[in-house]
Amino acid sequence: MGPAELAAFYERPAEAVLADPVLPTAHAALLAALEAGQVRAVLPGPDGWQVQRWVKQAILFGFRHTGLAEMIGFGMPAIDKAAFPPRLFQTADGVRLVPGGSAVRRGPTSRREW
Repeated sequence: MGPAELAAFYERPAEAVLADPVLPTAHAALLAALEAGQVRAVLPGPDGWQVQRWVKQAILFGFRHTGLAEMIGFGMPAIDKAAFPPRLFQTADGVRLVPGGSAVRRGPTSRREW
């Protein structure tokens, strides 16, 4: 699913989206599009940042349609919604994580100038 198809899918009423058997596929496509920078929750506009309502709605649907799951990589037990598992980084990713509660959920893969 491309960005336009995702927007059309998630702009429907909540009952229709949550009952649609395609939701897991759409959710996976949403994560891939976010990480590829094809979709963003906000975009710069002439009057400042503009919220993309359908992306915000899609993220909320992700939380609603998934259950809890054990998360790995914390050095201690952690349980959270399965829709947006934490990302695991390597040194080569150039991301600085410090002890004490830093976590990055799936989303854009690099910092970009917008």
